[in-house]
Order: sequence, then C-alpha cells, then structure tokens
Amino acid sequence: MSMRRLLVVAGARSHSMSQRGFGAAFPQVRIIDEVPSGRIYKDGSLLVDARSRTVADRRRLSFAGAISVALAITDRGEMVEEPSVDLIGIPERDREGGSMYEAVRDALIETFESLPRGRKRDPDAVAEALRRAVRAAVAQRWGKETDVPRACLDGMMSSLESS
Repeated sequence: MSMRRLLVVAGARSHSMSQRGFGAAFPQVRIIDEVPSGRIYKDGSLLVDARSRTVADRRRLSFAGAISVALAITDRGEMVEEPSVDLIGIPERDREGGSMYEAVRDALIETFESLPRGRKRDPDAVAEALRRAVRAAVAQRWGKETDVPRACLDGMMSSLESS
C-alpha cells in the first residue's frame, strides 16, 4: 500500500502528504523508538540478525553435527590413555550398521600410532592430523563433513610426568 493511500485510509486528506509532509497530516505522530528490521531471530533474550555468525554456526551444527575429542599425550609423544570422544548430532550407526563412535575412535588411534615420533611431540601437528582423520572417517561412512573444532594445549602432560 502506498504512503498516500495509507494516509487516506487513516483519515488524512489526500493532498496533505504532498503539500505539508507527514507531520502536517498527523501532527500528533512522533518517533518514540527504533526497532530492528529485516530477518531477525530471538536467541534467548537477544535479537540476532539472521546473517550473524551465530545463526550460520547453528545451521552448520544442525546439518552436520560436531565431534569433540580429548587426548592426553606426554612430552615424549605417548598417549596416556585412549581418547575421549563425544559425538554431537552424529548418527550412532553407519549404513552397514557399524558404530560411528568405534569408527571415529579407531581412526584416532590408527592415525596417532602412524605419526612419526617427532610429530607426536608437536601438539598442533597431532591435533590437525587427528582432526583430518576424524572428518574423513565420518565423511566416508555418513557422506557429510562434520565439524571437529581444533583446540591444542601446549605442554599437555608435563605436570603428570613430574608427579
């Protein structure tokens, strides 16, 4: 509906908009606040723009899930115990009925064991190799590349060796 038609429907004279502007047609009308416009989402108590990173991240997580891996290695590049794996939004079974958890765990252990000793001592190299192995294992069985956030801690287990 055009502004002129809206003013006429609201009771203003049809020519008042063109001659004196909006304020003359409705002298009691004033701006009291501004509200966000466009496509927005309510996120808890916040209003978030639809193009924000938060919305894109949530869409990606809802589509392909995420996998969290915690691995403790010594300064000598030895695994202290088996990795802790958390599958979020990932199917429990693949097409053949195999466990997705077992596939991810096996990929982690095989990849870690295949790394040269020097690379096992580099937390960044270990994290990147394991991240790639997990993504490949899931993609092969599910057909989607899931998110495996990368976080490394330098000197991960030096305090354990001294105790």
